Amino acid sequence: IIRMEIDIMCIIVNCGKNKRPSKDTLETCWLMNSDGAGIMYNTGSNIVIQKGFMDFDTFYKAFKKVPKQAELVAHFRIGTSGKISEGCCHPFPMTNDYKKLGRKKIVTDVGVAHNGIVSWCTPKDRMKANVSDTMVYIAEVMSYIPIERIESHKFTQDSIEETTGSKFTVMTTNGVTMIGDFILNKEDGCFYSNSGYKGYRLKGGQTSIYNSPLEDDNYIHCNCCDCLVEETDVVYDRQYGMICKDCADYLLETYGLEVKGAVTF
Repeated sequence: IIRMEIDIMCIIVNCGKNKRPSKDTLETCWLMNSDGAGIMYNTGSNIVIQKGFMDFDTFYKAFKKVPKQAELVAHFRIGTSGKISEGCCHPFPMTNDYKKLGRKKIVTDVGVAHNGIVSWCTPKDRMKANVSDTMVYIAEVMSYIPIERIESHKFTQDSIEETTGSKFTVMTTNGVTMIGDFILNKEDGCFYSNSGYKGYRLKGGQTSIYNSPLEDDNYIHCNCCDCLVEETDVVYDRQYGMICKDCADYLLETYGLEVKGAVTF
């Protein structure tokens, strides 16, 4: 199979005023990133964060309650460091207080959602840690950057993107700042941090397969890169589930995440 860069790792959905994805699109985001979800929205006077939704129905009920005229950001997580827990779900307040970062509900001035891995902020205990790389980055780095610079200085935005290799959405009462390349879906008017909202991709193929049943049962979904791979190119890990051999190699070489208990099919 052809090695493809892993660029999925969670998904951010940015919804402008009176712009909302369909329930099917949101459910696809959940199925592709089911380690927890959260939302933040702009009331005009502050930013409200609600997170720690560990099933889709609970998430969707909270999503639907947000007034359509409010700007809203949703995040769906794939855990790469930090426990699969309510507290490690996004979004987060912009703060250096780890207790506040882990709160399920909080009203704040600035909210942050992240798509990517900040490898140099990965906690030593990785998936057993109480905090994630995102939480460490916000607490130790991002919270010290003046919000005015994040909102209006391209150099600051580019520096954040280049030093983390990630995408961010930062929300204040002024609106939303997107750091990194986001995809505008013209059907719903929302911006997505990657193409995971469309569904599965065939690994190494020129044509994507979105939301379609497989004609060949010999393909398995990789839980890491969201692609469909031949079952002979899949390994099973106790932590990540079914992942392709390319992702197993990538995680080991790049982040030191060794696939344990692997069984080749």
